[in-house]
Amino acid sequence: MLLKKIKLKRFNRNLIIILEGLPCSGKTSIAKRLSQNLPATLIPELLNEKLKKDKRRINFYINDLIKSSNSYIDNVVIIDRYFLSTIAFEEAIKTLKKKKLITKHNLDSYDFHNFRAKQFYSFVIGRNIIRQVDIVFYLKVPAADSIKRQHRENKKFFKDKFNIWQDPKFLKEFQRFCLKNLKKYYSVSPIIINGRLTFDKIYAIVLNRLRQFGIM
Repeated sequence: MLLKKIKLKRFNRNLIIILEGLPCSGKTSIAKRLSQNLPATLIPELLNEKLKKDKRRINFYINDLIKSSNSYIDNVVIIDRYFLSTIAFEEAIKTLKKKKLITKHNLDSYDFHNFRAKQFYSFVIGRNIIRQVDIVFYLKVPAADSIKRQHRENKKFFKDKFNIWQDPKFLKEFQRFCLKNLKKYYSVSPIIINGRLTFDKIYAIVLNRLRQFGIM
């Protein structure tokens, strides 16, 4: 039913802006500010907070599909992470596991046989089931910066010693895959921004690029 609903809506057109990046790269803060000032509707990274504990991959695919379905609700929609992050997560884990570089994480809760994001999204993209996007911003920060910022956030999720987002090898591989495949999966040239800049400078760059697109 969900797939049918999304497919029926695919001919409607509005503006979709995506923000991608490592944890604590600033993407969520920028997305929130943009949604307030454009104005625009913000679709958060996780539509259900239980996904942080529920490791079944199908739930993350559904999360992306619902984001896609919800993206028709306004003339301008900002999405905090989209399906490339779902693909990159799986591919980064598979690459490091193959190289035997993941040793300290509890990966028992992941069913690696269900890591099928590349196949799944190739299917839904090819059949126009999932929304494509118009503008993609990627906030690039070093893995070490992401980890330091996560600790400053002082959240229990980030302090979990088994949290793979605390592994610099994983973060580097995740970011490498994203940067290599942004254009491939989103079908637009990404705008890469140095995430080490101050919030105000990053936001000014984003606004300037949006003006070039005639949005502001």
